[in-house]
Amino acid sequence: MQNPMGARVSSEQALDLLKNADTAELMSLADGVRRAKYGLDVFYVHSLNLNPTNVCENQCGLCAFWREEGSEKAYTLSPAQIRDRLEQLHEVEKRRAYILKTIEEQGKLNPELKKSLKEAETMAALEDLYLPYKPKRRTRATVAREKGLEPLAKLIYDQKDMNLEELAGKFINPEKEVQDVEEALQGARDIMAEWIAEDVRVRDMLRNLFYREGILSCKNIKGKEMEGIKYKDYFDFSEPVKKVPSHRLLAMRRGEKESFLSIDIQPDEGTALRGMEKLLITARNSSAEQVETAIQDGYKRLLKPSMETEIRMQTKKEADIEAITVFVANLRQLLLAPSSLGCKEGQKCPSSHDGREGRACWKASG
Repeated sequence: MQNPMGARVSSEQALDLLKNADTAELMSLADGVRRAKYGLDVFYVHSLNLNPTNVCENQCGLCAFWREEGSEKAYTLSPAQIRDRLEQLHEVEKRRAYILKTIEEQGKLNPELKKSLKEAETMAALEDLYLPYKPKRRTRATVAREKGLEPLAKLIYDQKDMNLEELAGKFINPEKEVQDVEEALQGARDIMAEWIAEDVRVRDMLRNLFYREGILSCKNIKGKEMEGIKYKDYFDFSEPVKKVPSHRLLAMRRGEKESFLSIDIQPDEGTALRGMEKLLITARNSSAEQVETAIQDGYKRLLKPSMETEIRMQTKKEADIEAITVFVANLRQLLLAPSSLGCKEGQKCPSSHDGREGRACWKASG
């Protein structure tokens, strides 16, 4: 079975290789073809196909996806799960089309942004890319831009060595309510804080950090201890957010909705700030110090509330799904259980599908 180098194998040849070839040797040959064609470049394929199950009888040696039925990581989606996933994918595509159209109408859709939007796989990734172009309410950064401070913010954000006092002094303008150097720098920091809060890299890093290392803290509302006594287990409670059981999370959310509890979700603040600085700080000078201050403000005022809202929504969704799954399982057991009325020996039981006698389906209750 000889083919010229680079020629495509036939279906029969591929099947023969799959069944009879040594796996390690086959992988080595395939890698040789890849290197001859692409050098050291490596490519990854991320499939967005909806796979209803990973249980497979063929058990191909080259496939890392399949699992044996009953193994720990085997899964089979229910019809409802398939429906929900399809609906989720449709919503992502609808949102993608809207965002592309909106940014194009603004005249800001460059090829790089268009490529990123088309490659985004989740709603969160789409929203992060859209954030800088989304219509905003009037913010501190908006006010600073109106005062003509955006050029100053850009110069500082570059983190080059410069005399900040002298530079900021050029932007003093009493008519625009910029009275001194500190007001000019404060306005520049407000603009930089908004840029930081809209940075896709920063948001992605923090989203993972909040979910991976976030701590859910719950406290009682002072003065309502007696009214909310049924929630006393959560008056001073904390647990890693990824480990909170669904029933516990839903109970705390009910207590918060009824104004008896207060919930906070966040990772260690120092870890979050260090992660942001690693992404954004490129120098050690007075400009970088201004950026560091903007990072702290952007995290506390803009990013932490935003990330906490996302995690709340995600964990609530997961808890609801788990609660529904448990309810369905319990209801199924209840509906499939034999009648609790009992049947006398020798009588046909109404709960038996085949009309078997009582001895075969349920013992007499008396």
